[in-house]
Amino acid sequence: MPIAVGLILFINVWVIAGVVFNRSGEPEARITLTERELPKAWQERENTGLFLRLNWQMPGFQKPGHYNPEPGWFTRDKLIDLGFRVEMPANDPRAYDYYRRQLPRDAFIVLEMEGPTWNLWRKGAAEYYASLKSDLEKETDESKIQSLNRQIESLKRSMVTQSRLFAVDAGRSPSQLRERYPDRSRHLIVRGIVRIRKSVLPAGERGKHGKNEVAINGYIQKILIDQLHVPYLFRDRFFQFVSKPRYWSPARSRRAGKKNGMGPRYTVTLSYGKRYEPWITEITELK
Repeated sequence: MPIAVGLILFINVWVIAGVVFNRSGEPEARITLTERELPKAWQERENTGLFLRLNWQMPGFQKPGHYNPEPGWFTRDKLIDLGFRVEMPANDPRAYDYYRRQLPRDAFIVLEMEGPTWNLWRKGAAEYYASLKSDLEKETDESKIQSLNRQIESLKRSMVTQSRLFAVDAGRSPSQLRERYPDRSRHLIVRGIVRIRKSVLPAGERGKHGKNEVAINGYIQKILIDQLHVPYLFRDRFFQFVSKPRYWSPARSRRAGKKNGMGPRYTVTLSYGKRYEPWITEITELK
């Protein structure tokens, strides 16, 4: 029993020491996000803790229901830098199993807030919106008209609720990544896990790769700390903010007399410390 108690005390002291070290000195980065990037995390009824979920995405606009396995910045050279083996050609029959069996790698991930990648997403969304509106104007079939209207409403919702936080790079050295991305109020460096895979690139509408072309690329399996505990100091304030309803369609928003009832309701200021671990320093209402 004394050994068990001592072990528990040691673990608690170790955890507290890690937290203190992480938060000592100036933060490695400090950033302000909104409900778009930090929505309330799902929790079981028995769990009395309050957590926010870090919501991020890969670059590029994707149409609803479409999966885009394009490698983007996660190319062969990046995989080599991260320690993966890429010598087997993608079109080799053994390639799928060969790359699937490679172990994941620890990495530091760069998350960019409201930067060029967000602007590209907005451009893609605007182009898709224009194409839907054009199709709607020419359509005469009632069922297709209803379908197009649903897609337009869904896209409108995405344009005011979608996360503006994008993964734009990865590496093994956080200091080298910080040299490349010096803006500590826009670029976060976080710990994550990455993997390698064989992907079939889209042919159809992109056309540039040809039918059934394959490639080797990487993907982010997980951001290690993607849920953040809301300190007790901010709990009542947070629940006050989220008690205000969000209107998930422009029609309901207009009926409620709201100009933009779908938008985020609060902002959250995060600090990242010496161990690249985050904590919440402020939550304010977004008016």
